[in-house]
Amino acid sequence: HGNLSSNGGGSYMPGSASSATHGYNISGVQAPSNAQTTKIEKYAFASAGGSSAPAGLVVSQAGQDQSGHSSSTHGYRSGGIAPAPVGTVNILDKFSFSSDDAAVDHGDLTRASYDHAGMSSVTHGYCAGGTPSSNNLIIDRFSFASAGTATDHGDLLATFISRRGGHSSNESGFISGGGGPITNTVETFSFASNSVATDHCNLSVARVAHGTTSSVTHGYASGGAPNSNGVREVIDKFAFVSPSATASDVGNLTNFSNTFGGGSHQT
Repeated sequence: HGNLSSNGGGSYMPGSASSATHGYNISGVQAPSNAQTTKIEKYAFASAGGSSAPAGLVVSQAGQDQSGHSSSTHGYRSGGIAPAPVGTVNILDKFSFSSDDAAVDHGDLTRASYDHAGMSSVTHGYCAGGTPSSNNLIIDRFSFASAGTATDHGDLLATFISRRGGHSSNESGFISGGGGPITNTVETFSFASNSVATDHCNLSVARVAHGTTSSVTHGYASGGAPNSNGVREVIDKFAFVSPSATASDVGNLTNFSNTFGGGSHQT
């Protein structure tokens, strides 16, 4: 479908957001310089040809290992690791899908965190788990409509700490895989109520730092680590409602990949 525009080298460890027409890679580490960037790259779903990085479309703080969230009109960036000496942050940034203007401050998470799973309902963004280990059970919730500090929305079931994947249906959030140790578990929680997550199903292979996408009815986990038994190319698919015990292997990526972002389009 094309290539990212980051000086020909691409980027990794970004956050991801999606409008109805475009996918967005938010910040991350830019290759080949391995420097953290403030850039937001956008690419069209309808046509191949790569991404663009408009000069004004940037977040407030360079960083990596943050999460991305999407409302119908805006993208959001939560947490991450900023360049030294700042380190782990709790920031929330917001940018418009209809312009290429810089992101604005949208509030704070309840805690500084990175490597958390990001999810979105129609009205709110959710951040689940993350690093450092003191954050590994927390689910944060923040409003898309108004800026402010996130609230505690419940807890995860398992204490797998880092680089879990986030998926969203209309009613629930789903958290897949993760490290500490690497797992194949998929958990779910309701957007409507503050509660402890429950077990949903298992991925076909244990993985961490994988790409995640969502359709209306299914979640997809692609690539990731470790680089054994083909994990870094397998695409798993699981149902949001009435899942089988184990996700289905529905194909492979064109390249072995981990620590990358995923954009979702309903077709």
